[in-house]
Amino acid sequence: MTVAPAALVDERRSALRVLVGLGIAGMLVAAFLPWLRVFRHSFAKVALEGGRPIAWLSRHLGHSSVSITDGVYGHFERSAKKREVEAMAGVFGV
Repeated sequence: MTVAPAALVDERRSALRVLVGLGIAGMLVAAFLPWLRVFRHSFAKVALEGGRPIAWLSRHLGHSSVSITDGVYGHFERSAKKREVEAMAGVFGV
């Protein structure tokens, strides 16, 4: 893990104070929130298709219950399992 030099941290804090003072910080957050959601969904998709259990993903996303995670992202897990079954069917000639 790299640690930012103190001067760089101070510059970032100063820049944030200026943005907040101008009222721009809220607009920037609103502009980037959709992109954060895209990254979150991409992480969930890759994790589930890679074989991670839905309970693991639920913990990492901070959901209060597994049923919330399953309702939002469960289709990724089900589609990955379906592809696995189809691949195994070809192996055994069933």
